[in-house]
Amino acid sequence: MQKLYFTREAAEILEVTPKTVRKYCQSGLLEAKFIGCKWYILEENLEKFIKPDIVPDIKIENDYHGDIKRVEMESIEW
Repeated sequence: MQKLYFTREAAEILEVTPKTVRKYCQSGLLEAKFIGCKWYILEENLEKFIKPDIVPDIKIENDYHGDIKRVEMESIEW
């Protein structure tokens, strides 16, 4: 069985804030499931995020408040 991480645990591993992890999850940059009121991140997905097989060309558009409005990704194979 794979280990599940909460946003706080993933934030410690990634050395970012829990809010940043939630933004990654909401935008689809970090694959996760939102159940109830929490994000659950599989260990496998966290590992892929840390060391991806592909490097995405990411374009992030923010709204007036700095929240992520839209994310466009194109994958570049290594």
